[in-house]
Amino acid sequence: MTGPEPPLSYPPMPSGGFTGPMPRPQAVSIAFGLVLLGIGIVVLMLVLSLVIEYDALTESMAEELAKDGPYTEGELHAATSFTAGLISVIVGVAAGLFLLFGILMRTGRNWARVVLTVLLSFGMLVSILLGALPFGLVIRFLALPLFVVCVFAVGVMFSRSAGPYFDPRARMGSWGA
Repeated sequence: MTGPEPPLSYPPMPSGGFTGPMPRPQAVSIAFGLVLLGIGIVVLMLVLSLVIEYDALTESMAEELAKDGPYTEGELHAATSFTAGLISVIVGVAAGLFLLFGILMRTGRNWARVVLTVLLSFGMLVSILLGALPFGLVIRFLALPLFVVCVFAVGVMFSRSAGPYFDPRARMGSWGA
């Protein structure tokens, strides 16, 4: 035994003091607003397509049911309602994910910005497919603004003014010299 260990000491604090958290750049708020706008466009697409294009969905379900033989009106109604409900749930879950990662991105989490970029990239792909494939006029009309919103949201999230906000030291504040 060599003797008692010296007490632990902390490094001296810099003389500059605590700088405090970095304020949220306007670019981050704009990107979050664009994410909310994209969610709104998708929900509008869903509602308008279910209201305006419900007959086309019913005809499509009738064609599918006819492949299996005769069907009743109740079966047609059930299949149409199930399909509309399934599409609504998928859109709701997707909108919830965009909102969740948008909120986390807004708080400065870089990993959430990356995940949101991946989601927005999928949104761009889906908007291209919705515009190119033979869907209803409402969906095809709103696919272009959705694509533009996704592109601008990614661009603004990775703009020069937003970048430093996603550094944890800048977001939480640090001890400056």
